[in-house]
Amino acid sequence: MSDGKAGEHSSLVAKATGGIAWSFLGAGGQTVANALVVVLLARLLTPEDFGVVGAALVIVNLTQVFMHFGVGPAIVQLESLTQSHIRVGFTLSVALGLLFAVLVYMAAPWLASLYRMPELLPIIRVLALAFPISGAASVGRSLLQRNLKFRALALVELVSFVVGYGAVATIMALNHYGPWALVYGQIGQTVVSTLLVIAANSRSVGFAFRLAEAKQLLNFGTGITLASIFNYLATQTDNFIVGRYLGAEMLGLYSRAYQLLMLPTRLIGSVLDKVLFPVMASVQRDTVRLGQAFHTSIGVVILLTLPLSVALYVAAPQIVLVLLGDQWHQAVDPFRVLILFLVWRTAYKISDSMAKAVGAVYRRIWRQAVYFLMVAMGSLVGQQYGGITGVAWGVGIAVLVNFVLTLQLSMSLLGTPWTPILAILGRHALVATIVGSSVGAGLQLVSMVADLTIVELVGGVLFGLVAYIVLALGFPNLLGREGRFLHNSVAKRLRRSRD
Repeated sequence: MSDGKAGEHSSLVAKATGGIAWSFLGAGGQTVANALVVVLLARLLTPEDFGVVGAALVIVNLTQVFMHFGVGPAIVQLESLTQSHIRVGFTLSVALGLLFAVLVYMAAPWLASLYRMPELLPIIRVLALAFPISGAASVGRSLLQRNLKFRALALVELVSFVVGYGAVATIMALNHYGPWALVYGQIGQTVVSTLLVIAANSRSVGFAFRLAEAKQLLNFGTGITLASIFNYLATQTDNFIVGRYLGAEMLGLYSRAYQLLMLPTRLIGSVLDKVLFPVMASVQRDTVRLGQAFHTSIGVVILLTLPLSVALYVAAPQIVLVLLGDQWHQAVDPFRVLILFLVWRTAYKISDSMAKAVGAVYRRIWRQAVYFLMVAMGSLVGQQYGGITGVAWGVGIAVLVNFVLTLQLSMSLLGTPWTPILAILGRHALVATIVGSSVGAGLQLVSMVADLTIVELVGGVLFGLVAYIVLALGFPNLLGREGRFLHNSVAKRLRRSRD
């Protein structure tokens, strides 16, 4: 590698690790805040309250996939971005937000009847009002991501969640607003997020329309949107099926189990996706560097999530009871099943980032369609024979198949074999087994001397952490290149913070 390329590579790695550090800091703060809000709201609201709003959000979030039409990702991916692209993108995003707000508002009676929940009607209509507000932030958020401004993004997401959602929802729940506490929490988060994004990147605001720029944005955006529609349907069809066939209470229980699963998923997978998409896009024509970034990223995800998923499976009863309370005990079994598939749910996002970065968006579509169909079939069969736990099994199997399909796409784009990925999985499966066994032993030993669930959980966590630290220090080869990369990245950030 020449000195110039080495310098570029070093600069890119520094930006990527810095972005990951800031994104992890923001996501970590949001995860802690999210956990606190989940704990509070689970004790102030009923499973039925969560179920009703969860049903409405299935519809609202699907509409947002159509509404943005991939304009934001197109802003990130375009090699030559002009101010004209930015203004046209802003115009499209706001106009589509207004259009879909009107459409969803008018369709609300039919959508409520589809769920067999008449109480959804006013909730859907109020949530639709946030569409144009969300549209106004789409381009600004994408510009921050394109320019690797992850510190600003992390602060926007953390502050908007804590102030907009957490504070609003908790205050309203304390004042007995029931499901409306969650509704206005969603709107509060959207408003605060949009204001902060515009303040951080005011050049994203402005109206213009030119057909050439619109075609460029929408050409890439159409591929993103079609794949995103199927991906969204895959992630929400289980909620629709549970709500329609098992009722609002079961949907509330299932959605809380799913929410617990998403805490580590967002913290790890979504952070890496947010950082790696623009980083990979910047080297999309350099296959060697692209391959290095991809394999290291997959390795880091497996290193973090495989031991974690086994540990969470073992400690699932204590986690649910401590975080949510006794009224949520029926969420233990679906949470246990969902958490088993954490690694595949998180790792597929890396393959997704690479496909978007190199512009292979149309090759993602049929894979996401298969994913959606498998979730739909698995959920229908699962709810009939196993209730919400059966749905969780159906969804988990679909997630595994989706991981394999998206990984195959990445391997074909890079022209590399599967052998390194299988070796990484083998190493960390051994680590996960040891860590999970240690957590189980800790839970059992502590339960003999203390009859408090939270004390048992703390003991299990400590035993698992000690086991992981012993393996990392005593057998570093088990963690492989991805372990060394993570260690070096953290060490560099710590040295810089001290300096």
